[in-house]
Amino acid sequence: MGFKKGINALFFRMNNCNHKFDLVKNNTTNKYEMILKDGTIINENRIAEYLI
Repeated sequence: MGFKKGINALFFRMNNCNHKFDLVKNNTTNKYEMILKDGTIINENRIAEYLI
């Protein structure tokens, strides 16, 4: 079970965690959001400091 979850996490990262993202500032919340190529929105508290 743990191995399968690890493989799923690896594939998710390979498909989504790459240079194909947009970093935008949400004017409503005044915080940054990262939009991945599949449309997933990552909140500022989960984005690495060096990207902001």
